[in-house]
Amino acid sequence: MACHGECAGCCRLRVVATAPEVFLLARFISLNADAFAERGISLRERVAHADRALGALSEEQRMAAQVACPLIEGELCLGYKIRPLACRGHAAFDKASCLAGCARRSR
Repeated sequence: MACHGECAGCCRLRVVATAPEVFLLARFISLNADAFAERGISLRERVAHADRALGALSEEQRMAAQVACPLIEGELCLGYKIRPLACRGHAAFDKASCLAGCARRSR
């Protein structure tokens, strides 16, 4: 498996999440806000920015925008261990092919 926590190649794709996953992520953001703030990271602001940037766009426009998930920091997923099932479902055996496929989807 080529996928690992340090690859954010598919983290610009639209992902759906169930209500329990959203609540888990919200709790994660709330519980870790101070720790991330010490590192200069405001996940709440990032989520709000992503909503403003993508909320009114069509699926095609979202893909073209290439806005990374708010949980990505330096090509790492801050919530990798609690990522939604849809994120876990993106899997590849060849990193170059995966990145090329994600780039094609965004066109």
